[in-house]
Amino acid sequence: MSQDALIFLSYAHKDENVVTDIYQILKSAQYQPWIDKVDIKPGEDWQRAIRIAIKKSVVFLAVISANSYARRGVLQKEIIMALDNWESLLPDDVYIIPVRIDNSPLPERLERFQAVDWFDPDGKSMLMEAIDFALSRKY
Repeated sequence: MSQDALIFLSYAHKDENVVTDIYQILKSAQYQPWIDKVDIKPGEDWQRAIRIAIKKSVVFLAVISANSYARRGVLQKEIIMALDNWESLLPDDVYIIPVRIDNSPLPERLERFQAVDWFDPDGKSMLMEAIDFALSRKY
């Protein structure tokens, strides 16, 4: 299993504190999470950087909350790009993992995917298991 597999975190900026915690947990577990605030350098074309990172990602975490559920814009574009990547995978591959950080419902585009409830007492371990399972399908 490759720990250097890119894990893309898609989120609403209002959820930055929680997402930073998820990022740090993944980083300390020796994964390679990708988050815009850290991985896009000043002066870089951020739209291009996001497109490249999603294309390279082996796992796409869609962080869902009241702040992101019905939000138009970049987050929706990221989900569409991830769904496009997912279409080219094998049926048993796991790529998109919705991570609910509150009780918000999943957006319609993501309803088919089993979500992890980060706020659940077992949320952290469930996310790590889901990532390990996704990586085991690819390596």
